Amino acid sequence: MRPSGTEPVVRVTGEGENLSLVEEVVDGIVEALLLWAIDTSGQVTLIAARSKKPLAEWSLSEYIYGAEQLGLIASDTATLGEEFDGAR
Repeated sequence: MRPSGTEPVVRVTGEGENLSLVEEVVDGIVEALLLWAIDTSGQVTLIAARSKKPLAEWSLSEYIYGAEQLGLIASDTATLGEEFDGAR
């Protein structure tokens, strides 16, 4: 995980021999970052009210959607995240 030197973004990457383990770890890091961003946005009750589950039980797709709805991530970033999440 590292901040970009040219954009207001954090990049999360991983590598290893066990692809499924790498994906699981990277997904967990991304989920934690999105949960933190949503929780500290001051709009957590707004976005949580749209779901029938507590925020801590959301899937990666739900975190991506919520962060996009709050303007915390761009639409193109959300699309890429959804494509990656769906590729597993």
